[in-house]
Amino acid sequence: SRDLHDEVGPCLFGITAGAGAIERHARNVPEPQSSAILSCVKEISHVSERLKSLNRQLLNRLRPVALGRVTLTELIGELIASYESRHPEKAFEKHVSGLAQTYGEDIDLTLYRCVQEGLTNAVRHGNPKRISIDLTREETPSGALSRLVIRDDGVGISDATPLGYGLSGMRERVRAQSGTLVIAAQEAGGGTVLTITLPVPAAGEDRRDVRTLQAK
Repeated sequence: SRDLHDEVGPCLFGITAGAGAIERHARNVPEPQSSAILSCVKEISHVSERLKSLNRQLLNRLRPVALGRVTLTELIGELIASYESRHPEKAFEKHVSGLAQTYGEDIDLTLYRCVQEGLTNAVRHGNPKRISIDLTREETPSGALSRLVIRDDGVGISDATPLGYGLSGMRERVRAQSGTLVIAAQEAGGGTVLTITLPVPAAGEDRRDVRTLQAK
């Protein structure tokens, strides 16, 4: 993400600036050469803006801009809101409670990506009318954990369905945090349920708060 920001970003800015300089010089060129040059400049500018938009999307997928700047609850809430705005025909039910402001970047990012991939899969493959997202913190005999459950009323999933890149990547992220991931068809009513648990610090032992992250 740093390379995309520090290397690709300035290059795209340079292309835009260069196109602007060519446009200014072209306006002093007589017709019909001027129109031909300006047409090329317009196309270059259009492609450059498209690449800048793609670069911003890639940056946000690699590391969300808000990560470390807002609480984990707000971060997840903003993510779900973005899906609601893009898919107004579907009903999203959200229940997020008991979370610390942050559990550190690794856990926060893992939870963020799991919600993101879970919602993407539900919308893309399940064709549901309703999706529920429950993200809570629980105290268990073996320690504190965060539990994420995403349910949908879509077409469901077969046990023989192979894991795609998204689910494989999500499983790797969860395992790296010593967590568990289970995805299965709902027993009644159809649809799919995704359940993820991650160990988190016990109450009073939460990692750096958002203000500390902001200070960095």
